[in-house]
Amino acid sequence: MAIMAELHQEHVNLKRLLDILARKVEKFRAGSRPNFQLMSDVVSYVGGYADAHHHPREDRMFSYFSGRDDKVDALMAQCEKQHAELHQLSTHLELLSNLVYGLRRRSCLTDPVLVPHP
Repeated sequence: MAIMAELHQEHVNLKRLLDILARKVEKFRAGSRPNFQLMSDVVSYVGGYADAHHHPREDRMFSYFSGRDDKVDALMAQCEKQHAELHQLSTHLELLSNLVYGLRRRSCLTDPVLVPHP
């Protein structure tokens, strides 16, 4: 599979995972008890995979094509800005994941008084 097709498929897959995470957060905000382990796993996978594998591949591609076309450079600059924002978001999500994990270990989130069970 060509690198562009691989990167596109990775974007599709990562978006699916982020959509799952968004639904779980909505469920939590609505007062239900989502699957915190799944949320933690999604955060860890998305942040870890994107930062360790996906974004470095894109960065190498950006470096290769940089300076060849003004329109491509503008698109790459937009992508690089999004990568910086995503990196910051993944850091925040990882902190949230660690918080959820710590709360689960202390049973706070399983207490029906604190978090009503649907």
